[in-house]
Amino acid sequence: MFQTVCGFLACVMCIFILGPIAMIIVCGRVVHNWIRGVPNDYSNFESVYPMFLTFVLLITICYILV
Repeated sequence: MFQTVCGFLACVMCIFILGPIAMIIVCGRVVHNWIRGVPNDYSNFESVYPMFLTFVLLITICYILV
């Protein structure tokens, strides 16, 4: 039971805290490189999109249901 609760809390932390933070960091790097005129590496978005989209979908579903 305790292990299940800890696993659930880890998933929630990963989706709701790390997803938006990672997206902000990646977007900040892209904007920073764009301002400096340095070519961007957009492959970092591929690893961040699933977590961020899950966050957005869960927030949208919660907003619609409540």
